[in-house]
Amino acid sequence: MHNISLVLFTIFAQAAVGMVLLLSLMPTVAPQPEGAPLRAVNAHKNFRTGSAIALVFLAVGVVFSMLHLSDKLISYYSIANVATSWLSREIIMVGLFGMATLWLVVSGKRVAAFVATLMGLGLVYVMAMIYQTPPIPFWHTNLTMYVFFASALVLGAATLLAMQAMRGDLCGILATILMVGGALRACLGVAQLANSFETAAELPLVYMHLAGITLAMVLVFLANRIRAGQKSPSTGAGAMLLAAALVWAAEIAARIMFYASTTSLTM
Repeated sequence: MHNISLVLFTIFAQAAVGMVLLLSLMPTVAPQPEGAPLRAVNAHKNFRTGSAIALVFLAVGVVFSMLHLSDKLISYYSIANVATSWLSREIIMVGLFGMATLWLVVSGKRVAAFVATLMGLGLVYVMAMIYQTPPIPFWHTNLTMYVFFASALVLGAATLLAMQAMRGDLCGILATILMVGGALRACLGVAQLANSFETAAELPLVYMHLAGITLAMVLVFLANRIRAGQKSPSTGAGAMLLAAALVWAAEIAARIMFYASTTSLTM
């Protein structure tokens, strides 16, 4: 569990990116005038609250990443090789994404959402590039890039769904995104397993990830069907919260497996 700080850093940071990406696609960003439709008012509240939670997630991820540094007093040297080091670029992108998300939280402007989304997607890309390490076959594949982006999508959708479930105002589009993204993420997980050199020790985590994602998709589908039949936006809130928790648990399990898969061709 030496890499648990990296597990949590990447999970929280990617969840923040996924949330900002999905929030930027919401139709209602600007504050609503008095007398505006309740759905528009709630959409704006979800936008501002979700942006703030995304910023908190990123901050939590940064704290966990600091725990991985062997000497925190000289950690500023990590940023000194931007021209050649993907790690240095990751630090820069974390800062840019954080500033853009803070701007989004403060202003609530559409342009801020667009900039924050671009910075977030850049951060996920740089994260994935860090692990393009030829001596470690499990990491050195395009699947790493696809998995990181898919994880951002499902974690962001799951978190926003959970937030809306607690408000009693669920969004069918987010539920659909979670189901489609979950199916994609499960397929990528199977593909990663086929590419793994250490399947024996990792199988329990693989099964945990696939089971969690699958059960989450089933819960979201059933809750969405029940909600549509009863015409109530709050119906199925408990199932959505459970589905979100399952997605987070599944992604953490998969990320632990990712960092455990470090068999080197040079050994």
